[in-house]
This record gives sequence, C-alpha cells and structure tokens, in this order.
Amino acid sequence: MDPTRFPLVRPDILEAIQQPDVLLQIGPSYIASLEVPTQTASASWSGFSQALIEQLVPAAIEAGVTVIDARECPIEPYRKLVVCGPMVAVGPSRAWRIDGARHSLSSLTTTDYAPLYAAIGATVHNMPLSSGEPQAIAA
Repeated sequence: MDPTRFPLVRPDILEAIQQPDVLLQIGPSYIASLEVPTQTASASWSGFSQALIEQLVPAAIEAGVTVIDARECPIEPYRKLVVCGPMVAVGPSRAWRIDGARHSLSSLTTTDYAPLYAAIGATVHNMPLSSGEPQAIAA
C-alpha cells in the first residue's frame, strides 16, 4: 500500500489495517472506530476527523478490512442496534465464552456482526463469509 495516496492516515494505522480480522465502523455524524486484534485482546482507535475518514475508508477497503459504513443508515434502526446490542468481538477467540445469549452485553464475531448492519441499510465492504449459525459471545 502506497502511503502517499493516504497522507492523512498515520503510518501505524496503515500498518495495522493490513492485519487480518480488522474492523472499521463509521456511524452517523462520522463517528468512527477501528478495531485491530492483538495477541491478547484488541487495539482500537477513534476520534477521526471527517477528512481522515475519507482517506481511511478506501485504504481499509483496499487492505481487505471489513468496513461497516452506517453514515447513510436510518437513525432509529442504527440506534436500536447500537444500544440493544450485540457488540462486536475482535480479538483472540480463546478469550471469549460462548453461551448463545443475545443481550446488550453479548458479542458476535465480525462475521456474524456485519450482516446485522447490512440489514439496517449500512454499506458493508469486504463482508466476511459466514460459516453457518451466528455464534453469540458473552464475557
């Protein structure tokens, strides 16, 4: 990836988005978060400017990152999904406990999480392929 094409994106972020299982979420009002798995948990970045997001999105798509772009989503279904859950689990699966529950504190893998946003009108780039039934994960 040529960093000169994305001058506003810091080199450490460009490096991070080239790892597997990375998730970039953009919500209404350009609120964005970038989740990157590490060996023991995940690292995250947020607080991006609108100009940076405009460069980060194409860089992330090019790198194969799952990008959930909900900027144009209807606000009510978006709020319901964000408030009522589930959350996304990014990181090593050995740290998760699967119990099948779905509540505001339960989590899903990116594979099962991204289609929920697609169903409410978000644009999902590089959607991971589902392996079957969604797996709920609760801490």
